[in-house]
Amino acid sequence: MAQQSKSVRSSPLFGVAASLIIVLVGALLATWIQTGAGAAQVKEVMYLGADNGINDAYIWIPNGVTAKNPAPGILAVSGFNNSKEYMSNTALELARRGFVVLDIDMEAHGHSDPVSPGDGAFGALDGLNYLRSLPIVDKNNVGEVGMSLGGIAIDLAAAADPGDVKSLYFMDSNCVATCTATIDEGWSVGTGTEFANKTAGGAPGVTTGDQVKSSAFAEKWAGITSPLVPGQLYGSVAAGTAREYWEHFGDHAFSTDDPASIGDVISWFGLTLGGSTASGQIWPLKELGTGLGFLGLVLFLFTLGAWLLRSKFFESLNESLPAYKGNTGRNWWIFAVITALLGPVTFNWAFDTAFNANWGYWESVSTGFTFWLAVLGVITIVILTAGYYALARPAGASLVSYGLTWEGVGLDWRKIGKSALLALSVVAAGYFVLWVADSWMHIDFRVWVLTLKTSDLQHFPLMVAYAIPIALYFIPISVVLHGTLRPKNGEATLRREMGTNILILLLGAVGLLVWYYVPGEWFGAALNADIGLGMINFIGLLALLPIVAGLMTFFFRKTGHVYVGAFMCTFFITWYLTAAMTLLSIG
Repeated sequence: MAQQSKSVRSSPLFGVAASLIIVLVGALLATWIQTGAGAAQVKEVMYLGADNGINDAYIWIPNGVTAKNPAPGILAVSGFNNSKEYMSNTALELARRGFVVLDIDMEAHGHSDPVSPGDGAFGALDGLNYLRSLPIVDKNNVGEVGMSLGGIAIDLAAAADPGDVKSLYFMDSNCVATCTATIDEGWSVGTGTEFANKTAGGAPGVTTGDQVKSSAFAEKWAGITSPLVPGQLYGSVAAGTAREYWEHFGDHAFSTDDPASIGDVISWFGLTLGGSTASGQIWPLKELGTGLGFLGLVLFLFTLGAWLLRSKFFESLNESLPAYKGNTGRNWWIFAVITALLGPVTFNWAFDTAFNANWGYWESVSTGFTFWLAVLGVITIVILTAGYYALARPAGASLVSYGLTWEGVGLDWRKIGKSALLALSVVAAGYFVLWVADSWMHIDFRVWVLTLKTSDLQHFPLMVAYAIPIALYFIPISVVLHGTLRPKNGEATLRREMGTNILILLLGAVGLLVWYYVPGEWFGAALNADIGLGMINFIGLLALLPIVAGLMTFFFRKTGHVYVGAFMCTFFITWYLTAAMTLLSIG
């Protein structure tokens, strides 16, 4: 009986079920907290905006709010390359305190249409008009909160309709049109922000977040002639001249997931718009739930793939590992270090080149990352080719030992095609799991900047286009890891080999992030804003690199070839990039 129980637990089908249970538990927790633990209803709404564009948003309606009992309304707008889910932590906390919150996807972000010229405020003016049209909203008590580009959006919207907005809050952003207007304005900036100078209106000499409060821009905004004192109220709420400034620890992106920053938003709108009281902040439990959903989905990819390999159709892909003919001793360490450093060393140049050029005007951030991966792929192929002829081939290596070809057959296109089909089937099943969670529970799977979202017909053609250059990276890097850098001369356990490959890919990325962020976050040094957007998105690699290293290693050990794992990583990363990134091009 004990042996039978152990056999069941080791079955891939048991793993599939267990991973889906993790997803379900996480999704249920996240959707419950999303409602403010039952304090509000959350609905997805779509409405027509400028140029007949369809705008997408979530709306929080607190319990007891009706047309006969309207409540203050707040428009929430996330930053560039973000979607409405980024502001959901703030939105649910405001809803717990009695505010109707409309959390929008800006134009060309999330599921909102890309339109030109649009409403002149990146969709915020359309959102403001929609919010004010709702009978459940007290039209004399409306505020807006925006992060980064979302702050500029709400500012433009407020300037376009003077008198329609009573209170604004700029979250790691700044005003551009209402700085001296009769509107109560709160403002917070991260001390380690990448964009200190821009946040301070381009004020000379401002290079770090903690210098923003001493800038001429900040003093003019508050109507004073001395540096701002964080947490001190200037002006009068009753007169519409109130100004208050806060600082919080962390970089630019941290503000949407920072208890201090969200707490300041709550305090500001409580002061200027009213609302009820609710103690504490519960949004971290939502992030725990969406994080569990992400974890469960990743485990689902492993277990479903393993289960499908047992099916009659895919069972021919199960083959023994080829004999290891790769690097050993000092050569192993040399090529491991090269592999670890190659990505970080090339990232900023490659990302910025493609992001600024944005050939074809697609998703500028996705184009930056895809070009970087393609450059890595080409360099890796060159190094692999040189190493093969100089070292590996004389030692008896072949493309068979690299996991690329089959003994006596060469390239088996039938099996390569099956490998692609298996990988696509697994990732498509994972997408379906997320689609169910998104459609029924209004959540994505995320932890801070690591976000996995559903896509739409606007993004799908880009997935096809980006997949090819992304594959150009994953196939050769899989050859490097499994043909030339297997630990213990190819005799390591799966756990050790997986751990080794994760470390090879991860250590260089950690080093780049430490080099960039630690001086600014902890020692007050200026961060390079010119590469800030790329580095913010690079943070997600702390989770993505272990995932892709694990997938490539796991399925290489299952099939003896690189294709299933490389294709699965290609489809997964293509989905991750294109579904989450904006169609708004600033390159």
